[in-house]
Amino acid sequence: MAKKKSDQYATDDELLWFDLSKYASLKSVKDQSGKTVVPYDLWATVIRDRIEILRFLDAGLTDKVFPLFESIKTAPLQPLGFKQGYSGPTFSSDTPTIKSITTNRVNWLHDAMIRTGATGRTMVDNQLITDTESAFGDYAHVMVNLQATDEQICANFKSWLKEWRKNTDKVTAGNYEQKIQTWAQALIVPYMDLELFTRMTGKFIQNERKFEMLLPHRTADEREAQRSRLQKMKGLVFTDSMALIVEHLAENEPSQFREKTEGELSPSNEKQ
Repeated sequence: MAKKKSDQYATDDELLWFDLSKYASLKSVKDQSGKTVVPYDLWATVIRDRIEILRFLDAGLTDKVFPLFESIKTAPLQPLGFKQGYSGPTFSSDTPTIKSITTNRVNWLHDAMIRTGATGRTMVDNQLITDTESAFGDYAHVMVNLQATDEQICANFKSWLKEWRKNTDKVTAGNYEQKIQTWAQALIVPYMDLELFTRMTGKFIQNERKFEMLLPHRTADEREAQRSRLQKMKGLVFTDSMALIVEHLAENEPSQFREKTEGELSPSNEKQ
């Protein structure tokens, strides 16, 4: 027998778990120096977790991820264990502008060069600038001969940097700091969690009710405009390629989320 129409929609009691305040940490903040701190590692975890849950649901394995969604309902930003750890050891030589090349970074660079069809004699940095999917467009990669003196290396690097700045177009694509701020303001993660609720339970949420929950202080016209925007944004954000990009960013520019939650959250497991 088909369900009654009223039984197909979630009740207010079934939606009591939803609380926008639980998603506040997704927003960027200003540190004491006034610099914008973007929680890349938190976004990497959140995106990866939702992608993996969707993968299970698409395979019809709802029972496998039901306990995980119960965890999301309680603490939506708590890592679920799908995120592969990228933190690795810290190196004393790393600075905000200079990063050591690690095994992970070599692999990512290799993947980016294959994806863009680079030939054996292609200059890596020229190629990366044209690759809008790469998180490395803001970085350059050089070899340093440590047999040279510090004076030689510094002079050569200064000369190289001058030529690089002069002959290379300014990188404007892939401003993920701005993208993530936009995602946070648009409430894409709580929107996705409401979508997952329907997938998990089979209980629909009427659009009017859903966007009252997401945008309680907006007009009906503003909510409708946001509905269309979020439907398009969902298909962009929750993809494997976007997860990989944000994971790269989290490795290169770790946010304060990791420091703030260290000791509070269990370590991430290797991707299952």
